[in-house]
Amino acid sequence: MEKTNVARLRLLLVDDDEVDRIAVRRALRAAAVDADVREVTSAEAALEILAAEAFDCLLLDLFLPGRDGRSLLGELKRRGIGLPVVMLTGQGDEELAVELLHAGAADYLSKAALGPERLAQSVRYATELGRARLQAEAAEAARDRHVRQLQQLAGAAASIHGSLSVDDVLEAVARHTREIIGCADARAELGGKAGGDLHVPLVGRGGNELGQLVLRGAHFSPSDTAIASQLAQLAAVAIENARLHEVSQAAVHARDEMVAVVSHDLRNPLNVVSMCTEAALRRFCKDEAAVRLMDRIRRAGDQMSRLIADLLDLTRIQAGKFAVSPEMQSLAPIAEELQESWVPLAEREGRSLELSIDELPQLAFDRDRLLQVLSNLLGNALKFTQPGGHIGVAASREGDAVRFLVEDDGPGIEAALLPVLFTRHMQARETAHLGAGLGLYIARAIVEAHGGAIGVESEVGEGTRFWFTIPVEGPKDEAGCVPASPSGTGTGGPR
Repeated sequence: MEKTNVARLRLLLVDDDEVDRIAVRRALRAAAVDADVREVTSAEAALEILAAEAFDCLLLDLFLPGRDGRSLLGELKRRGIGLPVVMLTGQGDEELAVELLHAGAADYLSKAALGPERLAQSVRYATELGRARLQAEAAEAARDRHVRQLQQLAGAAASIHGSLSVDDVLEAVARHTREIIGCADARAELGGKAGGDLHVPLVGRGGNELGQLVLRGAHFSPSDTAIASQLAQLAAVAIENARLHEVSQAAVHARDEMVAVVSHDLRNPLNVVSMCTEAALRRFCKDEAAVRLMDRIRRAGDQMSRLIADLLDLTRIQAGKFAVSPEMQSLAPIAEELQESWVPLAEREGRSLELSIDELPQLAFDRDRLLQVLSNLLGNALKFTQPGGHIGVAASREGDAVRFLVEDDGPGIEAALLPVLFTRHMQARETAHLGAGLGLYIARAIVEAHGGAIGVESEVGEGTRFWFTIPVEGPKDEAGCVPASPSGTGTGGPR
């Protein structure tokens, strides 16, 4: 029969009695234990050799000069040397045996009863126990490592999917692969298969191979391979998402450019329509019906002009190029313009408009943009307030800002609409046909560009109160300083 190839045992025998050492060697030979036996006579010598070499089992005499076997057991445990130990003693005390086993010994043998079979059985039991312990520790370490890898993988997923370009995705997945698996080199690349110690394909949603995740310089466990596969899957999805994002951004950019060009080109013919309408009203329209018809044309032209202006503002906001030019000035001209233009308009519509703007010090604001915000809020108030209703406009100092208020006693706004009222294209159902739904969105961008805030308070049946603030000293830079000269403040629109 062919002999099984079993690794030769390495045993360390620690005993200061040469006769006892000879007896142990004879018993091992008699039992046909295939082992290399190293011998030392003291605990200190045993610690020195164990620090440099590995053994399968330690045969340890209980009584040694200087330090006994109990003390050496404790020192081995303290140093983290998990070697199985068979204790040898001339005593046959069962109480001592229990004590030694509790201290960490794998077995206990009395030298008086030391026979080949008993010694061989004890050595084999101790070595098998040691190997089982090492396997269990290795399995536990592998499990703990895999758990850590899974935890890191969760964080890597957010980072990889947060990358908006293909190059950023490839860089992120390579970096996280190196960190999670611990390999010397890893890279993600598009195109054909590349060589390496481990490579995993990046497979897209349709089953097409986008590229490879290539790893080098490490021994890869099944856990590492599984983690690499997960990272490759994350990368493939993120690459496709990044490509979709790039296409979407290109489409948005093209759309914005078209809107800007068309809006700009429409202004000239609309200006001609407006001027000709005004001239016709002054020169040719004598009867009331003709006046009403021309006035409708004029109003439609004004509405189109406002829509074009809103579209141009929208493209600037989305491009991050929206700006205001605040200057220190008085609010008095604003109050006068509201009085001259909006009070008569409200009266013609059958509403009352009351202005209450305190005597305020100068503050930094962009005159045209501030009028745009107030006009938007007043236009909404007139639109929703019933004939006979009341609208109020107020401005007062609050700390380092001026607070503006536009309120009405109209029907109010549903609570569900309040959180989204300043978003793009948001409109009430009753007036959805009257505009593009950009007014409040742009108003918020204007206020935030001034460094202020805007909000609304309303209840159904209780009217509506729009408010916004403008800092007295104007918008501040990132360091909290007021710019020395008027400057544009970019905004990305409502958050």
